[in-house]
Amino acid sequence: MVALINSQGSIILSSTSQLTHRSRIMEYEEFAADILLQQTTSLGSAEETEETMRRHGVAQEMRQLSAGDYRSDLLVRSTAQADLYADRFSTAVSVNLESPAETAGFLFFLSANGEYLSCGENVANNKLVYLPASAGIDITAPGLSGSDAFTISTARLEKLQQTLCPELSLSKQMMIYGGNTNQLHALKRNLRNMLLRPEQGPSEEEVSDLIAATIAWMGDSSSRQGRPRNLIDVSIKTRVAKQAQEYIHANFDRYISLDRLCRLTGVGVRTLQRYFRSYFGVSIREDLKTVRLNMVHRGLRSAIHSETTVTQVAIRHGFS
Repeated sequence: MVALINSQGSIILSSTSQLTHRSRIMEYEEFAADILLQQTTSLGSAEETEETMRRHGVAQEMRQLSAGDYRSDLLVRSTAQADLYADRFSTAVSVNLESPAETAGFLFFLSANGEYLSCGENVANNKLVYLPASAGIDITAPGLSGSDAFTISTARLEKLQQTLCPELSLSKQMMIYGGNTNQLHALKRNLRNMLLRPEQGPSEEEVSDLIAATIAWMGDSSSRQGRPRNLIDVSIKTRVAKQAQEYIHANFDRYISLDRLCRLTGVGVRTLQRYFRSYFGVSIREDLKTVRLNMVHRGLRSAIHSETTVTQVAIRHGFS
C-alpha cells in the first residue's frame, strides 16, 4: 500500500487503500442489508456500543479485535411481552455479556464465515443459545457477524414452560440447543420479520406465538438429542482460560509473563495457550494487546488534549 502526503503534511490514502476500504463497506452493507433498511442505531466504537446497550438494560464489556474502522448497527423493538434485538458488526469483536436480572434471553448468532465462538463453542447459524437471568456469556465474533435475539421476564417464561412444555428443564446456566434446523430457521425468520416491521411493529399474538414455538423447539431438541450442552460447564479448560483472562484484564498495565499465568492456573505453557485460544478464539498475546489498545483508545477519548500526549496514555496502559 502506498500513502501520499500533501503539502500540509496530511496523509492521503492511495487509490488501492481507498478501494479496499470501500470494498469492506460494501461487504458489510450487503451482510447487514436486512436491518440497515430499518431505523437502526449506527455506532462507531466499542465504547459507544457498550453505552447504548447499557441504556437498554444490558450490561456488556466489548473490545474491538481487528484493525480498521469499527461499525455496528443495532435494531430494537419493545413489546409488552418481549424485547426484540438485532445487531451487526463489521469488525471482529470480543464481548462479555450479562443478561439483565429477572430476564431470560434467546439468542441466534449469525456469521458470514460460519464461525462465532461462545464460551469456546461454535454457535454460528444453526444453534440457539439460552441465557438465563444474570448469567454471563463470553463471545468472540469474527468480522461480518451479528445476532438476532429476544428477551422475556423469567416469571413469564416459567409459566409458559410449565404450560407448554413441562418436561423441559431450563437450567440456571447458559445452554446451547441444536435440533431440527428447518424449524430453527423458521423461528429466526419469524423473529427477523417482526424486527423488520417498523411501521406498526409486531402484534402481541405474533410475539406470543414466537415465544411458544421457541420453547416447544427447545423441548423437542432436548427429547431428541438429550440434554443440551452447558456452555459454561466448570471444566478445566473453562477455569484456566477465564482465570488467565481475569488476571490479564486486572493487570494489563504491567508486565505479564506466561510463567506467571502458568503458576496462577496450575498448568503448563502449551496447555495454557491451547485452552485460552480454544475458549476465547484468540491467543494470550492477542488478548493482552487488544485490552491495552482498547484502554488507550478510551484514555485518548477522555483525555484533555492540551495536557496529554499519546505517548503518556500508551505508557500508562502497558505499552513500552
